[in-house]
Amino acid sequence: MFKVEDKGFHIQLVDTGRRFCQMSGYTQSGAMDWVSYSLANALVDNPLDCYHDKPSHVALECIGSIQLRAGYEAILSVCGAAESVYVDETEHAVNTPLVIKQGQRLRVSPSQMGMRLYIAFYGGIKAPRFFGSSCDVSKEKTGGLFEQGAGLRKGDAFDLISKLDLAITNKWQKQRSAHLEKMTHRVNQYLAQTNVFSREIPCILSYQDSLFSVAQKSMFFGSEYTVTPQNGRMGIRLSGSPLHYKNKSLLSEGISNGSIQVAGDGMPMVLMADRQTIGGYPKIGVAGGYGLARLGQLKTGDKISFIPSDIESCRQQYLMSHQLLGQFWH
Repeated sequence: MFKVEDKGFHIQLVDTGRRFCQMSGYTQSGAMDWVSYSLANALVDNPLDCYHDKPSHVALECIGSIQLRAGYEAILSVCGAAESVYVDETEHAVNTPLVIKQGQRLRVSPSQMGMRLYIAFYGGIKAPRFFGSSCDVSKEKTGGLFEQGAGLRKGDAFDLISKLDLAITNKWQKQRSAHLEKMTHRVNQYLAQTNVFSREIPCILSYQDSLFSVAQKSMFFGSEYTVTPQNGRMGIRLSGSPLHYKNKSLLSEGISNGSIQVAGDGMPMVLMADRQTIGGYPKIGVAGGYGLARLGQLKTGDKISFIPSDIESCRQQYLMSHQLLGQFWH
């Protein structure tokens, strides 16, 4: 097993999120930065095309540092807001796969560039499923290793679904040697394309944008907003130029990931992975494409701006990124 010997602010299990859950009152959840989560899994050759009959691979999402002790050999990768990666006293690069041996210690320090780092293991972490997902959701007290949504604490231990044997290790080492140069080029291409530490957030106007005047929408796209301390997995509250909208009574309705609500004080709030299932505030738009991943890396005090986008552009961003990820080992 892998034991958590030390930790920073928070560690939890994540995957691509729950399916068909909101109608039952449970949040979707999932990795806050899907770009880094997907990269970490692609680097250890975990398939990305997972559907309801084939759950996605469970990884660690960490805010702050982490130290793990390996109970057996494994292949892993560290991506996202990580500054340094050490196996015992040997330093390894971020955004590259590595092998850790039985008894060795993994130490990862966070980067100031973002909020969250991700650690993926070949085969994924073994954990119970709830609506097809193992994500910890603290507000619901569901999911995670102990099915209480509490995240991982110092002293906790977890197992992997696939343990390595000599044949897998040898095959992986040969594959890595054969494709290392090509893989490094494609990783750099992927990072440049997605740019998760950018503070420009693509935004698709919602069907409720008619509640906002042309002037208000222009101000929204032309303003800079600051991330307040009220930010987390449920949502990110922003401060800046207040927006005004037509005072119209709205019915509460389902909310998608990345929805940008405008509350009574005129301040936008972006609803994230662990958001509530319904809401009734006007929605000026939704963060799409790489915007969701960039929002997942924001810290208190960061300044962001929204840039106009559309459904097809955001769809192309998603498809292009997954096309690149699928070519790492080929």
